[in-house]
Amino acid sequence: MEMFTEVKLVSSTYAAENGRFGGGVEVYNTRSGTNKFHGTGAYNFRRHWLNAAGYAVNSNTNNPPGFRPESRFNTAGGGAGGPVWIPKVYDGRNKTFFYATWFRDFRPNAPSSTTSSVATALMKAGDFTEVLGNGQVIYDPLTTAGNVRDPFPNQQIPTSRFSSVSRNILPFIPDPNIGGTSNNLQFLNQSPLNNIIWSMKFDHYVTDNFRVSYFHTQENNTTDSITALPGPLSHGLYDSGAKPRHIRVNGDWTISPTMLLHATVGYSIRRQVWTNTLAAGLRLADRFAGEHRRHAARFVRGGR
Repeated sequence: MEMFTEVKLVSSTYAAENGRFGGGVEVYNTRSGTNKFHGTGAYNFRRHWLNAAGYAVNSNTNNPPGFRPESRFNTAGGGAGGPVWIPKVYDGRNKTFFYATWFRDFRPNAPSSTTSSVATALMKAGDFTEVLGNGQVIYDPLTTAGNVRDPFPNQQIPTSRFSSVSRNILPFIPDPNIGGTSNNLQFLNQSPLNNIIWSMKFDHYVTDNFRVSYFHTQENNTTDSITALPGPLSHGLYDSGAKPRHIRVNGDWTISPTMLLHATVGYSIRRQVWTNTLAAGLRLADRFAGEHRRHAARFVRGGR
């Protein structure tokens, strides 16, 4: 909020500088420094222990008395500006000014609850007696003779028949925390957010009638979404968000008391980023494997 001095929305009767299009135009006037140094700061927070529980939380008999889903919301930031002044080098009063802002929105956890179906401990050991019956049978594909296959004895798949892929995935499947074989995992989704926005502006009066200014703002907005399941099997995305950047260079020339020439050159880019949770897990595993290879190579080179 310290980045701007005025914000307005133009929704009709556009001036020539805006052109013609549907919707509206958001106009922001950026803040400039003055001959005096000044600054401002602010911090705002929200905590779950200050919130009401709500019907969904109170109606869940698995929640202990007084339970509140964890929620932490923090915003902090401020701005500072004044003349560009370097002792014994440059005195920018009445000539060169700066103004800089920094803002951070950090929410360690924004939880919501989901219910999913996961394999039980018996299922992960190959025993499907909990769910099979009424004519449902697991057949052994290695016993195929024509169009006939033999079932696995006692509805159990030997662990020796598990593929290497299955063995690697099974440890990431959590055990149920609710009874039954379906809708048996209640998971508290998490989406920690970290958003940092900073800006800086410089104004320089070349003459009393001609001023140039430079404005730069950049944002780094990332969210780690952990949904339905923990770890790399999560349905969410890691490091998803946006990293926009905006640069403006302005020139203002007062030609006469009734004529002003204003020119702007701008550059804007909006970058969307995200990392799949499984890819992030594999990348982490690959990083550990790389560190292991480097340590092994160092061990061999040392002759030990």
